[in-house]
Amino acid sequence: MIGHSPMSPAPVPPLTTLPDGTIKQVNPFSGTEVWTVSSRAHRPVAERHTEVFEITGDNRDTQTDFGIGNLLKTTPEKARMVIDDNGEPRILRGMKVSELDETVPLFRRVANLYEILTYNYWSVNYGHRMDATAARHMAEYLSERAGEDHIEQLLRKKLASAGRSAEEIDAMFTPETALQTIHELGSAFFGGGHDIILARDHYLPGATRSDQIVSSG
Repeated sequence: MIGHSPMSPAPVPPLTTLPDGTIKQVNPFSGTEVWTVSSRAHRPVAERHTEVFEITGDNRDTQTDFGIGNLLKTTPEKARMVIDDNGEPRILRGMKVSELDETVPLFRRVANLYEILTYNYWSVNYGHRMDATAARHMAEYLSERAGEDHIEQLLRKKLASAGRSAEEIDAMFTPETALQTIHELGSAFFGGGHDIILARDHYLPGATRSDQIVSSG
């Protein structure tokens, strides 16, 4: 992460290591600041597929982890926008697993599984704690066994991406340790600040080929 201020360089140390391991470097002449957030390297780099395949009603919503046919492959929904029977938009907040299939989302807001500035960054370095709304969502989400299972699967995936061995990960999810791991590491999915907005459709309405995608640019 690189930043630059048009103002005069601030009198800060050229090299700072924060408690969570983030390294901040400042050029003493230009003021250009570079942050090295080690956990960002754990984000998998997706392969770009160029082959075109047929899109049908059976596969259009399951081709990516963000499709609405794969609701449990994303982090818990902090909010979703739906269209009511009267045609008006409405926002539902703090979704639980048991509520996911009750409505069809137009948009969903979820935490980025691989944050840039993580919940741990703000918590360890600056003492940040999630607010009451996020804490309530987390408590209600984990009150359902399906919610616990969902968080465990996401954490297993994230830990594996960070290079943890299968044995290490299994040790974190034994009957004695699972709840502690879920509550400690799963907090990022509810109280973090790096969210993404997912649209209902990945493909154009009526698309029959995989290259007929909806684009925002």
